[in-house]
Amino acid sequence: MLNQISGICLTLSILVLLVGCEPDPKSKINRNIDAQAPKHPAMQASNLGSSSSPSGHQNRGLPAGHPPINTNNQGTQANSTSTQDTSPTKSSTENSKATPSEGGRETVGPVSFVVPKGVIKEKPTGSMRIGQFRLPRVEGDSADALMTVIMAGGSVVDNINRWRGQFVENPKGSEKTLTFAGGKATVLVASGTFKGMGGGPFAPKSNGGGKTNYGLWGAAVESSKFGGRHLFLKATGPQKTIERWAPELDRLTESIELK
Repeated sequence: MLNQISGICLTLSILVLLVGCEPDPKSKINRNIDAQAPKHPAMQASNLGSSSSPSGHQNRGLPAGHPPINTNNQGTQANSTSTQDTSPTKSSTENSKATPSEGGRETVGPVSFVVPKGVIKEKPTGSMRIGQFRLPRVEGDSADALMTVIMAGGSVVDNINRWRGQFVENPKGSEKTLTFAGGKATVLVASGTFKGMGGGPFAPKSNGGGKTNYGLWGAAVESSKFGGRHLFLKATGPQKTIERWAPELDRLTESIELK
């Protein structure tokens, strides 16, 4: 009888131990394991990889038919796109869309003046220019003329002589003085074989033999309000086109008003 009771107690002890060792489905360990299991192999961090991981490691574990994941190539494409700009420059785009003026007063730097009808105001394409205008060509000429406006130092005489020296012939041309309210301007009109600008660190090189039958209209504008500098208006282009616009550029100079 005693042996039977001992056997029953031993059996009950073993059952209690087995029940106590069974894992709890709600335990913290099981919850962590369930939370780490991904829903899709492609979303595993080991599959995505770092930027230095080989592409073969990035695509390990993807289901059949899944497109390869290559984060390195995606990053390279994004960087190359962001550093490329093939659009035209702002100045060339604006100038190509510029329309002829209907005539009226324009402000350029420290002055304003009346622009002749038909002249095309452009965005300055040179770093020293504060204004730029295109003068449409006359019939028979191959190009438009261009008038630039800059503020610079140096004497009026030196600049007038420099303009003459831009022609092969160094022509004397015609010179006159125009006045406006608050100042005066020395105007030079010359023509010949235009070889390009000369002198100064920013001047472009001569264009070889020069352009024949070319003209220049230039005005060196003086005023006590310019602080020792001068305003220079200079138009160059085919001779007939310069001759057509010269009288109107004279009137533009006489219309100058100081700001």
